[in-house]
Amino acid sequence: NRALLIEALTHCSVSDSISDSYQRLEFLGDAVLDIFVTKRYYDYRPELRPYRITLVKHVAVSNDLLAIITVCHGFHRYIRHRSEVLAHALGDYEMRLSHARSVWAENNQQEADVTDAAGVKVDSKPIQHGEDTDMPCSGWEDSVHAATHLPPLSEAARSSAPEDETAVSGRPAKVRRVSSAKEAIDIYKNLPPECWNIVPAPKTLGDIFESLLGAVYIDSGMDNSVAQAVYEKIVSPFLDRFVDSGKLSLHPVIQCLLVCQGWGCDVITWTSRANSDLLEFVNKYICEVRAHGQVLATGMGESPRHAKHNAASSLLQKIGA
Repeated sequence: NRALLIEALTHCSVSDSISDSYQRLEFLGDAVLDIFVTKRYYDYRPELRPYRITLVKHVAVSNDLLAIITVCHGFHRYIRHRSEVLAHALGDYEMRLSHARSVWAENNQQEADVTDAAGVKVDSKPIQHGEDTDMPCSGWEDSVHAATHLPPLSEAARSSAPEDETAVSGRPAKVRRVSSAKEAIDIYKNLPPECWNIVPAPKTLGDIFESLLGAVYIDSGMDNSVAQAVYEKIVSPFLDRFVDSGKLSLHPVIQCLLVCQGWGCDVITWTSRANSDLLEFVNKYICEVRAHGQVLATGMGESPRHAKHNAASSLLQKIGA
């Protein structure tokens, strides 16, 4: 049903009679994805403890993770929108993610060259899924983290980039049939570990994936097996590779709550507000972590969610957790 496909790719900035926006399908797709992911980790073997299920499920359905899947598969190129702000955010995110991947690939190549030169093979011990130990910080992490602080795309860079038909006309680019040779390409190649924590993503990217899954579900006559086949083909390989196969660090907000509970303090609040500095185009929001009326730490980000994440990270850094 092409009408469903158009609806699934239509942003609310497009006001025409062709289609509604993707919001209803996104709501449905979110519920469908939640069922598949919940079942995945409930049936996981060896059996996961409750807090571990909460952690991996929180990561697996997060907007930042779904955004990476969306961009890696190129779904974002077909979004129908008429928003210059969104066009800039999508281009900026794609550039930052590409930079993070190139830094990770370069560091891997340098390590391989050093190993070859020394003639030493390093044995890597696989990390068990149940481990929650801290991972030592390495040099590449600092380099990749710099991707989140890249300056916004300059006017020159945007003007030299190929013009996006979607941003101008609201119509998606023409879908090209992918050859079997290209299907064999590893689309998740050179993604750093926990890459969803490195580059903050526009919410639209995660919403688009969920709306497309909702469209598949409706188009199949609400057949779970059809929607699950899409999930198994696109989402499951990513979870196998980046979520299930290695250690996941606790989300900073969750870790802050656990630390404060360990101190016997349950009174911790998060207060977000718009940044009063109108010239700050990236860190648009500020979040304060408070306990008993006292500000413990602050963080800034391009959305309230990212500001809260950065405030929690700042608090953990201060207390050395």
